[in-house]
Amino acid sequence: MRIKRRSTRRTCSTPRRLFAILLSTPLAVWFLAQLVGQGTVTTQTLDLTTLLAQTQTIQAISASDEPTQSFLAREKLEVSIVSNKHQADNYIDSSPVTLKSAAMDSPEDPSFTGETSSLARHEAAERTTSDAGIDLTDPTLYQSVDTQGDSSAATVMGVATGYDLSIFKRFVGSLRKTGYIGHIILGLAPDVDSEILEYLAYRNVTTKILQWTDCTYLDNSSTTKDIFKRTTCAAPYPDIKIRWSRFPLARDWLRECTSCTGPILVMDVRDSLFQVNPFGPGSPVVRGLQVFEEHKNRTTQHWLTKGPIFECKGVSYDETMLCSGTTIGTRAAMLKYLEIMYEEMKDWISHPRCRFNMNGDDQSIHNHLFYSGQLPFATANENRRGGIVNTAGFEGAQLVKQHSATMRARHGITHGDAMWKAFDGASGKRWIGAEFNICDDEGYFTEFDGSRSRVVHQWDRFGRPYINLWLNHQKWLVEDEIPSNRSSHLSAA
Repeated sequence: MRIKRRSTRRTCSTPRRLFAILLSTPLAVWFLAQLVGQGTVTTQTLDLTTLLAQTQTIQAISASDEPTQSFLAREKLEVSIVSNKHQADNYIDSSPVTLKSAAMDSPEDPSFTGETSSLARHEAAERTTSDAGIDLTDPTLYQSVDTQGDSSAATVMGVATGYDLSIFKRFVGSLRKTGYIGHIILGLAPDVDSEILEYLAYRNVTTKILQWTDCTYLDNSSTTKDIFKRTTCAAPYPDIKIRWSRFPLARDWLRECTSCTGPILVMDVRDSLFQVNPFGPGSPVVRGLQVFEEHKNRTTQHWLTKGPIFECKGVSYDETMLCSGTTIGTRAAMLKYLEIMYEEMKDWISHPRCRFNMNGDDQSIHNHLFYSGQLPFATANENRRGGIVNTAGFEGAQLVKQHSATMRARHGITHGDAMWKAFDGASGKRWIGAEFNICDDEGYFTEFDGSRSRVVHQWDRFGRPYINLWLNHQKWLVEDEIPSNRSSHLSAA
């Protein structure tokens, strides 16, 4: 397993200066005309931070405008005209990747050095406190825990509201069927169905019923309907977005669980499943905090992180994207991480420049904390290199796009119809060809070395060719019925 230490490579730019130069150049009128002429961007949205938030990179607008080109070269910036958010998404997700070649990072690729992108990582300066004032000097943050195959003291935590029983059977059922005997703690909505509670009791899950409360961070000055007009938050954290509250809630639940002394996995529920016991025989030693990289071609230059971090903190990172949906650590490291996240979230939401009408900016905070050196006890695990979690989303999204284009070229069918066609090379239990190096002959997701991934996150990005044509037919994953004698006993209780 390859693990990389945190990095503090930061690039700062000066958007006001760049924008002033753009407006002062002979191409300014042309630049504005191009934007307005496309009919999807108006002059009200023409500010650089908006463009930064909507585009992955900014590409040069003219080769003939020497002052602008000189500044762009000096600041190592590129500018691109993207007409709207949808177009930006398409541009971002179509970053060059050859899915049937070593570009997908096969272990046989001799050019792969283990570094993310072409930029070397640099050690962050050791810090004693986070920007929010959280102490980072506790030596226990750097200690390790080795389960030696015994998962009884381990903990898997998440929040699962608004889901039907099938989601819980896939998540909890697949976890228990790996032989995992540790704690499972799930936060549930106040109106959770009794059938779900019965199933979770059968699978020995500790349930935490959430309570809704009025938010205190509301902004009534705006006339637009956005996330800051919503009135429902999770108690006792009315000061942060409801989707952010899973971090301090997980901290509270972990504090309450005095027997949760082993490694802790805090994760998304809906799009995660288990293939091998995450803390069973052969599982890696957990040292401090473990954060998980996405595919090496998904970087923090993506709009999800680039825009919010730049707008809020004035810095930009060009590093591998870290997924905030799965994090592992020792008890001490996880408690500290969750505390730092909550304090940083309170800081973000207290500043107008850091309040974004989006739900995914917890990932922006997660990446900023790591790459600014505020999580010195954390290490980044390269995706599919022997870590506990395989974050499969990027590969899935790219393969679906390629599959749709291939089916359209071959058969002239729509994207929707293409999604009911199997991936190339699918045969028997294998739902996609071996040349893609995604799964084994039994259909299990794999690491690059061919071993089975323990935890798979974002599996749903592979779409119907995986979900409908394979996953839904795997009884071990989707079926987990309560034995009749056990069900009667629970009902009587």
